[in-house]
Amino acid sequence: AIVRALGRYDLPSNPEVELSNKNLRVHVPSDLMAEVQVNDVSYSRRTNRFAAMVSIGEKGMNPVKQMRVTGAVHSMLEIPTLTHRLSKGDVISQNDITWIKVRADQTQRDIVIDAQDILGMTPKRLLHAERPIRTRDVQRPVVIPKGSVVTIILQMPGMTLTSKGKAMENGSDGETIRVINSKTKRTIDAIVLSSSTVTVVPLTAKHAQLALNQ
Repeated sequence: AIVRALGRYDLPSNPEVELSNKNLRVHVPSDLMAEVQVNDVSYSRRTNRFAAMVSIGEKGMNPVKQMRVTGAVHSMLEIPTLTHRLSKGDVISQNDITWIKVRADQTQRDIVIDAQDILGMTPKRLLHAERPIRTRDVQRPVVIPKGSVVTIILQMPGMTLTSKGKAMENGSDGETIRVINSKTKRTIDAIVLSSSTVTVVPLTAKHAQLALNQ
């Protein structure tokens, strides 16, 4: 009722009212078909605070209760979060996601607001249900663990070179990681293709051959 009464003002986006007296309770007779009316509304866009007179009573009759209420109007964001706890290594699916409302002025810059930013990702640590998720809390699933033996592939027009190597760091699908060539002991940058394969994207054929030493 208060939000409707404030409708003529320039309210923040997705407004939600917070009463100054959060413990306010109003008791009326149980047989009363109660109607709430809000009058004498004032609102400050600078502070987002309001004051209003609330009347409760039978429609068309004198109010049974009247009170002055004050509070604030907050802009709310609806953000994706988890329906249950997920651990490192779990992959977030659509069924794991629910939405909660949070105050826009109390969210950090790195809070995830788009579900696409967490779908298919895995937590870096234990994440609890219905809590805001930060971008640094998730990562793409690791498909090549550090220390894994991989096949290094270089494809160029009319030529395909392969060599064995060892991953120097964890790698996710499509991510560039450092790989050491088992034969030459050279460290090169390679893109993760699968759980056992990486590909080299050289600047020139000469650089590719130097990297793979073929």
